[in-house]
Amino acid sequence: MVTTKAQVKQEKGRIVKKELFTIDAKTIGAGSLKCSWDPSGAYLAVSGQNKLLHIYDRSGQVIDELSLSGVCIGLDWDKDGEVLSLIESGSNVVTIWNKNLRKSQTIDTTFKEGLSFLSWSKVGPQLAVGTIKGNLLIYNKRTQRKIPVTGKHSKRIATGAWNLKNFLAIGSEDKTVSVYSAEGECTETTSVKNEPLDIMFSEMKADKKATKQENTISLNMGRKTIYLYNLSDRDNPIELAFQPKYGTITSYRWFGDGFMMLGFSEGYFVVISTHMKEIGQELFSSKVFQTGAVTDICYSPALRRTAICGENSIKIMEVSNWKQITDTFTIEGNYGTCESMTWSRDGAIISVATTQGHVFNFLTKVPLINACYGSKWARLSSLRSVCISDCLITQQTSDIDMDVAIEPQFLSLGPAHLAIGRNNHVWFYTYLEGKQQLVRENEYLGTVDSLYLNDTYVAALAENRVQLHMIVETKDSEDERSRMFPDGEDIRITCAELTKDFLIYATTKGSIFYFLLDDWLMATEYKHDKGIGIKKLYPNNSGTRVLFIDDNNEGWIYTPVNDQCVKVPGFSPTISRIMWDAADWGFFCAAEGSCSKLYSYIYSPHAVSNNSINLIETTKQPVVAVPVLTHNGVVTGQADNGNTIRVTLTSHDNIAPFNTLP
Repeated sequence: MVTTKAQVKQEKGRIVKKELFTIDAKTIGAGSLKCSWDPSGAYLAVSGQNKLLHIYDRSGQVIDELSLSGVCIGLDWDKDGEVLSLIESGSNVVTIWNKNLRKSQTIDTTFKEGLSFLSWSKVGPQLAVGTIKGNLLIYNKRTQRKIPVTGKHSKRIATGAWNLKNFLAIGSEDKTVSVYSAEGECTETTSVKNEPLDIMFSEMKADKKATKQENTISLNMGRKTIYLYNLSDRDNPIELAFQPKYGTITSYRWFGDGFMMLGFSEGYFVVISTHMKEIGQELFSSKVFQTGAVTDICYSPALRRTAICGENSIKIMEVSNWKQITDTFTIEGNYGTCESMTWSRDGAIISVATTQGHVFNFLTKVPLINACYGSKWARLSSLRSVCISDCLITQQTSDIDMDVAIEPQFLSLGPAHLAIGRNNHVWFYTYLEGKQQLVRENEYLGTVDSLYLNDTYVAALAENRVQLHMIVETKDSEDERSRMFPDGEDIRITCAELTKDFLIYATTKGSIFYFLLDDWLMATEYKHDKGIGIKKLYPNNSGTRVLFIDDNNEGWIYTPVNDQCVKVPGFSPTISRIMWDAADWGFFCAAEGSCSKLYSYIYSPHAVSNNSINLIETTKQPVVAVPVLTHNGVVTGQADNGNTIRVTLTSHDNIAPFNTLP
C-alpha cells in the first residue's frame, strides 16, 4: 500500500458573495441604528430612528415588531439567545423581548436617570445596565433579583464587558474603570488618562498555551492609545501608541491567541501581537481605505476571516494570510457610509449598517449540506437555493438551480426527486429538466435524522424508527403503500438506506434487515458477530453488497446472496464516509475525517485467494472538505468555503482523466 499526494482542483473564489436581503431606511428610519444577530444565527434584531424594533429571520422575513417609546441606543442578546434586551434614549427601563414567547416586558431599574449601557453575561443569567449618572444595576433573569450599585462612578457609564469568570468591567466618562462580581461586589478600580471606550476582556499572548481565563482588560483610551490592564499584574499596565499617520483609533478586536486588529481614522488597518516579546511590533499594516476611515472591524472565528468596513464597502481578509484582501462587497448608491457590522456566529451572514439607516445582509458562507445519487449530487447554493450537478458534466450551464421553501437542515436526492427538510417537516420536489415543482409536503412523528429516496419510495429515519412510504401520494389512499419499521418494540434502528429494490436498515443489536419493495416483505436478516451494534450502512447501487461500520469502528462487507460477511483490512477508526465508485462496481473509497486521507479499496468477491478486499493506496489531499461521491476514481466534494473540489485518487492517476473545473 502506497501513500501519495493527490491532484486537487477547486473552483475559483474564496468566499460566497451574495446579497440576501436589504432593510431600507423607510422601514427603520434614516440615521444610525443598532443591529445584532442572536447566538444561534437565526434572528437579526434591528432598531433605528423610527422607534421600532424589528426581528428578522435569515431570509429577511419579519418575525416580530415592537413599538418603543424612544430611539434604541443599545441592544444585546443573552448567551442562550432566549431574550433580547434593549435600552432607549431618555428612559430608565429595560425592554426584554422573549424569542420563544414572542412577547416583551419591561424592567424598572428604579433609577431616575436615563440609561447608557447594557450587556449580558457570557456565562450566566446576569444583565448589566449602566446609567448616564454612573450608576449600575445587575439583573438576574432567573431569580429576577436586582442588585443596584451606586456611588462608584460620577459620570456616564460608557462601556463594559463580561469575562468567562463572570466578572464585569465597567468604564465611565469620569476616567475610571471598575471590576465587579456577578453579585455586584467591586473588586477593582483604576484611573486612566482619557475616557475609556470599547472595554473588552481577553488574554494576552504568552509562552504557555492560552488558559481562556480572560484576565486582561483592554480599552480604547480616548481614541489615542490602547490600554492593557492585567488583573494578574496590576502594577504594570501597558499603553500602546501607534504611528501618527494612522490617525485616531476607531475600532479594535481581539482574535486568536492574544492577537489584536485595529482600525484607524485615516483608513489604516493594523495587526499586532500582545506577547511581551512582541509588544510594539506590527505584524501587518495596510491603508485599506484611501479617503475615509475604518469605521468597524468584525471577526468571524467560524470562517477565520475579518471584515473591515468604511466608505461604501466591506473588505474581507483571511487571518492566516494578511497579504491581500480576498473579497470586497461594494454598496452602490446613495446609502451613506458603512458604519457598523454584525456577523452571524456560523459565519453565514454578515449585516452592514449605514449612516443613512440601511442594513445590507450578505451571504458569506453556504452551509455544507449535500446529497448524491449515482453521478448526480445536490448542495445548497444559497440559504434557500439548491444546485444539482452531474459530476460527468463539467459545464456549469448544465446545473439545475432550484429555489426551495425553507432553509433546509438536510437534503436527499433520488433519480427524479429532491427532498429538503427541517426538523420533522419535509418537502419533495421533482428536479428533472422542465419538471421542477413541489409534489408533496410531509410531517413525520419525530425529528428526521436522515432521509433516503429511490424512484418511487422514501424512507425517513426518525427517533430510531423508519417510515417507508411512496414519494407521490396516490389518488386512492388504499393504493399507497406505507409501513413503519421495526415491528418489535425492543428494536432500535440506527441507520438505513434505500436502493431500487430494497430498504436496508441496521440496529443497535447488530442486525441488518433487507425489506424487498416489490413483494413488500422481509427478505433476509443478518446478525453481526456478538451482537455488536451497527452505526452506518453503505450499500452499493443495487444493494447486493453493503459495507457497514460497527460500534467498534471496524468496517465489514456483507453479501446477502450467500450471507457472508468479510472484514475490511486496514480500516481506519476515523473513517467518516464510504463511497462506492459509480462507474466501477468493485472499487470503493473510504474518506477519513475532513477528507485529509482517502483510502482506495478493490473488492474481488470471486478472488481465488482469501483476500477479497484489498487496500491498494492512500491518497493525501490538503483541502479541508466534505466528500460526496466517487466516479471513475475521482472524488467530488465540497471545500469548507462551499466550493466544489475534485480529487483524482492516486490509484487512478494513470487510468482516469482529470477534468478541470471551468
